[in-house]
Amino acid sequence: MVLVHPDLQSFNPSIAAQGGTIVFCMRHSNVLTAGNRKLFGFTSKIAGNGHDVVNDSSFGSLRIPEWGEALDSTLFEARAPGFEDIRIFEHGGRWFGLGCKPETQSPGGTTTFTGSTMHLIAFERNFRFGGAMALPSPSASVWEKNWVPFLHRDGLRVVYRPSPFSVFSLDFEGRRIVPVHQGAGPSRDWSDGGVPWTGLSGIPWSGSSQILPYEANTYLGVIHRKFVFCEEYVFEHAFIRINEAFETEISQTFHFLSYGEEFCAGLVVREKDVVLSFGSHNDSRGYVATLAREDVAALFRPHPGP
Repeated sequence: MVLVHPDLQSFNPSIAAQGGTIVFCMRHSNVLTAGNRKLFGFTSKIAGNGHDVVNDSSFGSLRIPEWGEALDSTLFEARAPGFEDIRIFEHGGRWFGLGCKPETQSPGGTTTFTGSTMHLIAFERNFRFGGAMALPSPSASVWEKNWVPFLHRDGLRVVYRPSPFSVFSLDFEGRRIVPVHQGAGPSRDWSDGGVPWTGLSGIPWSGSSQILPYEANTYLGVIHRKFVFCEEYVFEHAFIRINEAFETEISQTFHFLSYGEEFCAGLVVREKDVVLSFGSHNDSRGYVATLAREDVAALFRPHPGP
């Protein structure tokens, strides 16, 4: 993709439009996944000791090339240590991010993850870290992640979960989240038509990319769900389309590069296509891909027959 950290794994980029360019946030971690079932070791030379979990993020801008050309990128002098999978977005003329901060304990030298808390992160110019605010769990859970920004035409919203569709607004002064919509499941769901044997209908969806204004008074985002197949984790993604009444529709599912661990954390909507950013290869690589708008529309239809 754009950046390979000398000591850490680089993956799960998030992207956003900034005028005529695209800016990115790339996650880096010393957690090395083996066999994608989270039997991990630690690779970092910069950790305080061999069992410390390190998360870092870098930022920059990029130009999506024509087919066959190299990706052109510029790296900013900015870092946001401690957070996982920051989704970047612009609101009110300022840049922010939504990311989670994991909590760990190391009894007997073995690192154990004990929880994670969502944070709203504020950035200064060129994504210099400006501060972060912890966001309380609406269900008092110690495990929270994958909340995504919803750039609604009436103001910033946060999607807590895509199905049932749960939306909150942010009360900056009160440092709290306020319920906006607590909905049901999707009004249309094309996601299970092609793979009925996996029994995926009971597996919950989680947030992936930002949710952005799209066309005909709708919004578009990417969601994901995770299951185990042949003792390996498999992540699959789908688009979610939302109307002004907060009714949702889920597309057919898709994979990017492999039937394995992949994760989309960024979306940019352009005139003729959309740009997706995602991690693949068991949390070790980051990529961007483009998809024509007509191909997005085709995923909101039944699977073709055999």
